[in-house]
Amino acid sequence: MQLGTDPSAVRQDTQRSLVAVKEMATMRGETYLKLAKLYLSRRDYRNAKATVLEGKRLGAGPCYLAVRDRLDDVLSGIDCDKANLLNV
Repeated sequence: MQLGTDPSAVRQDTQRSLVAVKEMATMRGETYLKLAKLYLSRRDYRNAKATVLEGKRLGAGPCYLAVRDRLDDVLSGIDCDKANLLNV
């Protein structure tokens, strides 16, 4: 008789770990997104852009893809707002 772990139990643990990583990645990305939007609401474009870039830098891997897209949208919005301020 051979002692060892049940393959199905290992698979379940791996799936739980992957879910936990995805949730943590999403929460971290959402935090950067909220902070960037807070800076934007205060018209603090410099800190908003820095926050977005930091969030993108830390957001590597497939778990961050949805949040990275939204961070990209915020970043393009910052650039448009700054361009509009310069034209006024």
